[in-house]
This record gives sequence, C-alpha cells and structure tokens, in this order.
Amino acid sequence: MTHGLAAAAIACKALTEQEPTTFNEDGVSKEVTDLYAAAAPQNLNALMRRISRENYAAGWRYDLEVLLWGILQRDLPNTAYVDPVDLEHLRRLASASGGWFSMNKPFAFEAYFVPMDEWQREYALRKKSLF
Repeated sequence: MTHGLAAAAIACKALTEQEPTTFNEDGVSKEVTDLYAAAAPQNLNALMRRISRENYAAGWRYDLEVLLWGILQRDLPNTAYVDPVDLEHLRRLASASGGWFSMNKPFAFEAYFVPMDEWQREYALRKKSLF
C-alpha cells in the first residue's frame, strides 16, 4: 500500500510541475491543435483522393484541385454532390495546413503541396479554363 501511495505522490508532483494546458476559444488544447496541424497536409491529400475516387471514379480526377477549391469558394456548383461534411473537412484541413494539393506540373504522378498564397494565384489562372 505504501508503494502505491509513493507512486501516486510522484505522479502528482510530475503533473503539478508541467506547464499549464492552454485552450483555444473552442476549448481545444494547444497540444491537440498542434497534432491536428502537423497531420493536416497528409489528411488533406488523403481526403482529396477519397473524394476523387468516390465522386469521380478516379484516383485523382483531372483538375480535381480546381474543382474542389471552386466548390469551396462557391465559384462552381457541387455537381458531383460532394458531401458537405467532407467539404467542411477540406476547408479546415486546408486552413490548418496552410495550403492545397495540386497535380498541375508536367509529368506529375503524385499530388504535391502548394502553399496557400501560391495556390490562390494558380487557382485564379486555372479557374478561367473551367468557365
């Protein structure tokens, strides 16, 4: 019994010596927010690929990145009926990762990450070809 109390005392001391947990306005801890941000690019790419498979029957539909971004920006109608929950996840993941994925380079066989400011310039040029 004494051993258990000693272990509990050590654990309590360790907890009190930690930095206090900080929370954002949504009540989410900084640690969770940091983990989400770190995984956001990988999860964004995976979600874009899943939407392409489920809604367009393609691993990465031609101009997928422009179509999805156009739907998010309400420049394009959601003609493929992408799930609104998926659209919200795309929006949050893009914000957390600070960018978007594209396959607009010659001979690109994998989607690559584009920082948001660069993506917005690319989107402005490429969306003209869709209208």
